[in-house]
Amino acid sequence: QYQVNTKIKVAVIDTGVDKSHSILKGRIDSSSYNLAENNTDLEDNLGHGTHVAGIVADSTPDNIKIMALKIFNSSNRSSTILILNALQYALEKGADVVNMSLGVDTNATNSTQNQLDVVIDKAYQLGIPIFAAAGNESRNVSQVYPASNSKTIAVSALDKSLAFDSSYSNYGAGIDFCAPGTDITSAQAGGGLLTQEGTSMAAPHMAAAGAMIKNLHKNYSVSQVYKVLQKYAKDLGSKGKDSYYGNGLVDLSTYYKDEKVTVSKTSIKNYKFKLSKTSYIYDGKAKKPKVTVKNLSRKNYSVSYKNNKKVGTATVTIKGKGNYTGTKTLTFKIKKRYIKYRVRVGMLNYRIKPGNTYRIKGILRKKQVIKVVNGYSKKSRGDIWVKIFYKNK
Repeated sequence: QYQVNTKIKVAVIDTGVDKSHSILKGRIDSSSYNLAENNTDLEDNLGHGTHVAGIVADSTPDNIKIMALKIFNSSNRSSTILILNALQYALEKGADVVNMSLGVDTNATNSTQNQLDVVIDKAYQLGIPIFAAAGNESRNVSQVYPASNSKTIAVSALDKSLAFDSSYSNYGAGIDFCAPGTDITSAQAGGGLLTQEGTSMAAPHMAAAGAMIKNLHKNYSVSQVYKVLQKYAKDLGSKGKDSYYGNGLVDLSTYYKDEKVTVSKTSIKNYKFKLSKTSYIYDGKAKKPKVTVKNLSRKNYSVSYKNNKKVGTATVTIKGKGNYTGTKTLTFKIKKRYIKYRVRVGMLNYRIKPGNTYRIKGILRKKQVIKVVNGYSKKSRGDIWVKIFYKNK
């Protein structure tokens, strides 16, 4: 039996990341860095890195962290030297897996590319698998770097029917695996979700798979990781490895069970909870304040509400899912609704007594009942203000 590791880092070399996004909250590692501008500002102007990181985060448990490495400056420009610097940084800061949803034209005479080859070799020797997007030009992957490097794991894209998407995905003998790349919904920079397509979306699916293997076998070599991926790959297209699907589509759904993993359970009560609102005014509608749990993604718990449509105390029950156990109950208030109306009084010393129920024509909707809680008039004719609320039925 094996125990899962406490922390795995996936370096995402890209355009930055929206670390405040709900999918990525608590998932961005402190070693993340902006190499383009030499600071810690990870703002993602293009949104590409956020989408890619969201795929990794959404496919893995919370102990797998994203080391976001930004290589695009404020003018949205990058370079091969920045890719080199980012990969070197990832190795120095202890990345376990690297995702590179990017590519440049292969140029064997380029000195920076030759230096990158050296760093890729070092990553391979250290047991750090590098997953690279095959490219979106419908050409041979041998023309795209770093996917063309034999030490990286090149990923082609599948469409919604899990067939090779020939409308854009690159192909060739250098393709190692395939993964979904068309109509992929993930995190959008600035909040919400966005649907995109490309081998950029396929690569992080495989990086997530690599991280899941490393989560169990942190010291595996790249070759060992590759063999697990081969073992769990469904052969598509021509029999055996081919130029479109590589070794096939990886499915690790039974991997942990097959390995007889002992997964420790964590009580959800160990986390800090917060409701977006703790007090409402009654209006007859069900109230559902948003629940946030510090450093725990939404997929790890369910939320249910009770007594949230009537005046009084309502409850919110948060229940752990998967590797998270137990429940936590929070409460919020729904208060009586008080509104001021002008009431015309036509009798001498007529008193509107608190607690009495009245129908007042021309003020409320038909058949709407109010209860007066204070106010009276001593005038023979005129107006007064009374504080009233809807009678709850």
